[in-house]
Amino acid sequence: GLGLLYYSGFGVRRDLDVARTLFIKAAEQGVVQSQMFLGLIYFRGDGVPRDYKLAYMWSDNAVALGYDPAIDFRSLVANYMSPDDVMEASRLASSWRARNARR
Repeated sequence: GLGLLYYSGFGVRRDLDVARTLFIKAAEQGVVQSQMFLGLIYFRGDGVPRDYKLAYMWSDNAVALGYDPAIDFRSLVANYMSPDDVMEASRLASSWRARNARR
């Protein structure tokens, strides 16, 4: 929730770096909504260079955790990528999940 406040600037000064850091910490704890926000951040290039591979990776992680709204977003992101890039992003997501599996 705190990441969303910094992302939107609601009640605090908008700070995309702080928001991204908080979303990453939450994503590492399995908070699926934070993974979707990270996908959005990289898709839009909010405070970071636009990176469709990372946007796809984060949305694929959200899909893997059963977050159905991520399915359509992941498909949208894939429209901006080559098939090879989609495969690489899928490998990145799988690798991230293996490293950050909840114990």
